[in-house]
Amino acid sequence: MYPVKGAASFKHLCCPLGDLMSQERARALGDNKSYESVSNDGQGSVEEAHHDLFMQYLSAELGFKVYFRDEMECILCESHPMRSLHCRDWFRRGMSLYDCNQDGEFFRREYGVDTKWVKLHPPKEYEFAYLGKSPIHYIPLDAGLTYYASDFGNELRSPDAKKVEFKGRKSRTSSQQRTYTNGFNNEETFCHASMQMADFYVGSYIEHNKKRLRAVFVLGDAECAVETSGCNDVEHYHHGKRLHQYLLRRLSMSVDQNASPMAAGSYHRDSETNSNEVTFFPGHIDKPFVHTAWFVPIGKASFFTIISVSRVYHVVQEPDSLRLFNEWKERLSIRDCQRVDEFLKEFDIQAKKHMRQDSTTRLIYFNKCGSILSFPANKFYHATITPQKPTGFPRDLFIFHPLDGIS
Repeated sequence: MYPVKGAASFKHLCCPLGDLMSQERARALGDNKSYESVSNDGQGSVEEAHHDLFMQYLSAELGFKVYFRDEMECILCESHPMRSLHCRDWFRRGMSLYDCNQDGEFFRREYGVDTKWVKLHPPKEYEFAYLGKSPIHYIPLDAGLTYYASDFGNELRSPDAKKVEFKGRKSRTSSQQRTYTNGFNNEETFCHASMQMADFYVGSYIEHNKKRLRAVFVLGDAECAVETSGCNDVEHYHHGKRLHQYLLRRLSMSVDQNASPMAAGSYHRDSETNSNEVTFFPGHIDKPFVHTAWFVPIGKASFFTIISVSRVYHVVQEPDSLRLFNEWKERLSIRDCQRVDEFLKEFDIQAKKHMRQDSTTRLIYFNKCGSILSFPANKFYHATITPQKPTGFPRDLFIFHPLDGIS
């Protein structure tokens, strides 16, 4: 909740979610008395068990069709990952304020001296994210997607297309290459893929909302958001725009076609330095404010995505993907087969540690151009394994991060 520190001053707002105001202050808040300062005096407390309820109200107020707890936590805590809701944070000028009284009634107040507190009513129908349905959506092959994804992959590598702004050092020796290693295990011997990374955003959303947006940041592949000045507009690429629109129609059937939902993206361009070896992308969990990742292969090479899921979700292994994985593994040399087994064993150990789950299920999905894998990347530990491949068949991947609740 965002308690007010003064009716005439909204520049600095303090947010201790665990605090609650006294009955006297709560009544003044509910009565909405004009020109009366109503602030949080810290008398009483909101139990931690009620945090979800408030964030559900806030999620509905912001227009999200499903409730994502991590997103609401980040909204309450200035969008900094891994922040505790008990922290006291300072909020920017212009934000709406939220609070609740001692009876558990929630209120919102728009920014400005002349605004009033308005009581919020619970939504009549509200769907919780991933409750009662599989949190993973996998399409093994889509003919239209094959066409659009392949064209976009070729466009990004074409010397005649708009130049891609990659991240990292631009020196002659580094060439903006990135090789991922496991910083927690210095003795790890797995061969990690080397690639170039680029951040993308959807420019039409920014253009449509430029009057009310003072600054725009993109959810990049790093631990924090990045400014659009160092990113690429996916709509500056003809086939990129077509791919994005196709995915919105394919995966977001409820999206208003006249609106332009915001999305970020990360492009992984394979450098093919390890084409003759089995390569591993280390297991990890994405930053907390990325609730969904769409894995869209746009290169010629296929690979496997390994996902660890809590058994409470009751997700069933996709049989064809597991069959293809086992058939590929049987063709490996003894040494390579041992390395894959070692990687999977370590993956299971680290998944339980990072997900804080004792009971998990390991799932395997086969990714190729024309397939798409959607899953909550900030909840499920995941990694990729790429089979050895001939040079000229890159494992290029585009990862969309859709923000479905904003349009």
